[in-house]
Amino acid sequence: MEKISLPVTVLLFYLPCTARYDKTGGFPMNSIIILILFGGMTMFTAGCNHKTNAPLPTEENFQEIYTAKIGEITIANFNSGELPGEGLIIQIDSVLEDSRCPEGATCIWEGNGKVQITIQAKNSEPKTIELNTTLKPQVEFYENYAITLVALAPYPKLNHPIKQEDYQITLAVYKRDRDQ
Repeated sequence: MEKISLPVTVLLFYLPCTARYDKTGGFPMNSIIILILFGGMTMFTAGCNHKTNAPLPTEENFQEIYTAKIGEITIANFNSGELPGEGLIIQIDSVLEDSRCPEGATCIWEGNGKVQITIQAKNSEPKTIELNTTLKPQVEFYENYAITLVALAPYPKLNHPIKQEDYQITLAVYKRDRDQ
């Protein structure tokens, strides 16, 4: 069942209860005019909002909306790459965090890797986003694209720190279905 909007609630309940009857026993003319105006505005605004049932993309449902996986791209840290055929440029800015449980260690949780990237489509403003291996967000949205972090390499090893320039990031890029 659809929710009733506030103007409709006012029309149905408040206005008839507070209106004073005129001498003939009916509603005064100004109450009828207000009733018609509110009713018309409610129908007009309800008709304008034709995409209210379209789901908003979330990490859980994005593949229902961004149905076409257009590719994966692996980029070394501090470098950029372009997704072929899309004109989408992706710059790896930094690995902000790498607390993943190293090989050879016993950990109470798997840890997280966080990367910062900047993406830019042709004729669009760039957007800087952060993606995680374990924590959220694991997917970000830009223009008609959804970007996910597939891999952060190399995987840490106990007592072997990783230099920033040694990291490589693999991203998957999905494109929004034109009908959505």
